[in-house]
Amino acid sequence: MRKVQIFLISLILTCHGNQNKSTIKNNLEVDFKSRNILLLKASPKDNIVEIKLYKDSEVKNLRIKDFCNNYKIKGIVFESQNLEKFFLQDLTNCNFNFFESLKIYSQAIDTIDACNLFSNSKSTRKHLSLINVSFSPKIVNCFSSSLSINEFAIDNPKDLSGEQFCELVPSMKGITFFRGSELPFNKKHLQCILDLPNLTYLALQQWKGASTKDFHDLVDQYEKKYNRKLQADVDDPRGYEFNSNKR
Repeated sequence: MRKVQIFLISLILTCHGNQNKSTIKNNLEVDFKSRNILLLKASPKDNIVEIKLYKDSEVKNLRIKDFCNNYKIKGIVFESQNLEKFFLQDLTNCNFNFFESLKIYSQAIDTIDACNLFSNSKSTRKHLSLINVSFSPKIVNCFSSSLSINEFAIDNPKDLSGEQFCELVPSMKGITFFRGSELPFNKKHLQCILDLPNLTYLALQQWKGASTKDFHDLVDQYEKKYNRKLQADVDDPRGYEFNSNKR
């Protein structure tokens, strides 16, 4: 009889604990929605999530520690221009074992600090996208062996020359995925991609000094150099006339 009582008490406490946790998570999701912060989950009960901070998202006094006690962050999109300085520091208290995607559209976030979110990730995929942001020579730290970022995308960068890109390439040897669009680079800088030995996917569009034909020629050179096929998306989507030199 006593064993039955103990079992029932344990069952009641477990159910009560689950109800409390469910209530906390519901409150957190309501709070995020009120702040215009997008929370993406594979299923309603999933604890692994991606979050997106829009330009007008409100992060002031955000209960990020409470959030991280209930969810594991898989990806973050930073668009917000109103991030408080302590926000990223507070964010590092989260469990980032599942972290695999970081996309930065905002000048309000330090790219190098943001890259450090990958430091505890156990994911085999580590994707970094930088869109419309300024570059610093310190960006090389994002490709250190301790972070092991293996996917990199740059779109319309600020203050990044083709020469600086080529200087960055030796630190990107582990990259398997590269996408570059709206870049102020030319055919000479395009050749630097040949020094990325582990690429499996390449996407190139709208370079200031290189054409779609130049992109296709580069893919041919890459495949000959490494004696293997490369999955490539290098057709300019702007119109048929730009696709007349397909391989």
